[in-house]
Amino acid sequence: MLKLFKRWGGLKAPDGIHLNLDAPDEQELYSKMEYRPLEQSDCEIRLLRFAQPDDVRECTEDGCRTASAFANWHLEHNELRNYRPNSNAANPADNCRDKASSVPFVALSYTWGEENDLDFIVIDGFNVIVQSNLKRALLALWATSFVKDGGGVWIDAVCIDQGNKVEVDSCVKRMKDIYRQAANVVVWLGEAAKGSDEAIDFINAVSVSRNLGSESLLACLREAFAIYGITIWDSLSNLIMRDYWSRLWIIQELAMGGEDSTIICGRKVTTWKKLYQVYESFHLFKTSYSDPHLASVVRQELQSGARTTYEAYQDVRLWQWEKCDDFQNLLDVKQGLKLNKRHLLYRCRLAQCLKPVDKVYGIMSLLEPAIAERIIPNHDLSIGELYMDFAKAWIYVEGGNGDLGFLVQCGESGEEAMNSDFSDESLPSWVPDLRKQIRLQVNNFQPEYDAPNGLAASFTFVRDGSVLSVKGVLLDRIDGMSGTRHWDDDWANVSDFKNAKNCANAYGDSAGFREALWRALVGDRDRRGLGADASHECILDVTIFGEECAPPNPCPSTGDTDESFKWNIHLWLKRNALFTLGGRTLQSYYQDSGVLNFGSEPYYRCLGRMTTWMWSRRLAVTEKGYVGIMPRVAQTGDVVAIILGCSCPLLLRPSSDTFRIVAECYVQGVMQGEVFQQLEEEHRHLVDILIS
Repeated sequence: MLKLFKRWGGLKAPDGIHLNLDAPDEQELYSKMEYRPLEQSDCEIRLLRFAQPDDVRECTEDGCRTASAFANWHLEHNELRNYRPNSNAANPADNCRDKASSVPFVALSYTWGEENDLDFIVIDGFNVIVQSNLKRALLALWATSFVKDGGGVWIDAVCIDQGNKVEVDSCVKRMKDIYRQAANVVVWLGEAAKGSDEAIDFINAVSVSRNLGSESLLACLREAFAIYGITIWDSLSNLIMRDYWSRLWIIQELAMGGEDSTIICGRKVTTWKKLYQVYESFHLFKTSYSDPHLASVVRQELQSGARTTYEAYQDVRLWQWEKCDDFQNLLDVKQGLKLNKRHLLYRCRLAQCLKPVDKVYGIMSLLEPAIAERIIPNHDLSIGELYMDFAKAWIYVEGGNGDLGFLVQCGESGEEAMNSDFSDESLPSWVPDLRKQIRLQVNNFQPEYDAPNGLAASFTFVRDGSVLSVKGVLLDRIDGMSGTRHWDDDWANVSDFKNAKNCANAYGDSAGFREALWRALVGDRDRRGLGADASHECILDVTIFGEECAPPNPCPSTGDTDESFKWNIHLWLKRNALFTLGGRTLQSYYQDSGVLNFGSEPYYRCLGRMTTWMWSRRLAVTEKGYVGIMPRVAQTGDVVAIILGCSCPLLLRPSSDTFRIVAECYVQGVMQGEVFQQLEEEHRHLVDILIS
């Protein structure tokens, strides 16, 4: 049975009813009821099932029907069984027929919505207060034949006694089973708005025509672009930017649901598979696609069709669409593929939730079993205690297999990092603060670096478990740093670079240092994450200092939606022109190579890579003359360390007899194991590094 919390008292109910649960008459109307405990040994769960509606009718222009606001639901206990969904069902919302269990069920994935936006539903004859978005989701499910025929619905807010901490902790461990064993996961995006009908109609039309062949697909695209060529991009972007996609718990819910998960928005229905195929195929600059043929046809029509359609497409911010790739990668885990941990932690950091502890509990179903088993859900733990348990579990399991790549998730490299009040010194620096976003050097779809040359991790916890001891090499200290490349670059800013005290050169001669400089400025990679070839030397052309690259003069188009470089690269270089490294000013390394004489597109593509790579970072030089790219929060005197088992070097800050992790960093010439390749007996040069 259900329990209503006193926090609802004094809030507005539907139709202007003022809820005051301390009043006797309203206590009767909105009764407090207790849940009957679940039988843990029998793997019980609670399900909502549609009962019979009261004889109340409402009439609109579309006619009269039973008022769904008064539809009766029944809450019952059922054994959690291994339901097997029928992926061939014609209607995904009815993907629950022909099951051995007497009560197949769907699991709802939705956002709770605003805390004070309340409504009520009728469960077992009692008016039960819920948030309005849940009410609307139930109305959408109520209209399906599956629910009307007696299928069950599992909803976290109702089917878990949220006031019982023991039960909540227990259910955290069972989320994976619940969503996997549901006949279908139903995603409720909310009511129709901002072109959502248009977007879903387009998604479904592309999916249908794709199955009919190339000619049908081309005809579909031409017809759609003729009608919606200007507006379809905003409609698709608005759909994927809905609040639902930013919530934490939906990460594992959607991943467990699989590609046949039903997506409902207003009165429109599609599936995750159809949605993902469209968003992926219109991302024209990926290196690979799950459906190469679809992507090829889309590219052909988009680039050869109406110019106005393509120009409108160029305004798409593809980073908004890239969350589709993250979710698809996590969904692949259900198909038995190895989890991409970078996707999981990146999406976890971005996601929003009411309770910071949910940053751990909300992804437990996607963790490797060996990691999840070490984490005991306990809502009485402090945030610090839980995050430490999470980090230790991950390090013990992954580090035991030689991988300490988890450490690149630590430190302060996000947009909030320059705020001195933001850092939480109470957490050991080897514990990622999942409440914060960070800026990783390697995105989710690019290969990692290999600074330790494949050497496996060696670690232990010391000092009562508060200090992590690892094996590695202390490479060098930062000697000088440029200013930061960030939105706050403008002419009014005072130059904030710090010149190096030494003139050392770790690359032999002046030509070697210049090559190291341009390679560092792009992370030695091109825009697709592959190795940067010699053409990228063009970023050291003096053209970037010229007024033709300053506003209001536009840079030539490259036909890329993330096109060319932003003009503040010009400002950043102007501000840091006199920054010295290798005994020379930064500007002196720029030469006139006439890049624009041979066509501007290659030049601006290279600078496009630099734009992305250098965002919120600093160019730096070490005491021994290494060129590096450091996070905004770097300081002179910070130490570059290469940790066995960790793909990228870490920037460490001395703290008494230990170090604290600042962030991962980049140092040209050591990212592919060169340090260890040059050592005759590498283990003689390893030291114990204590990280507090």
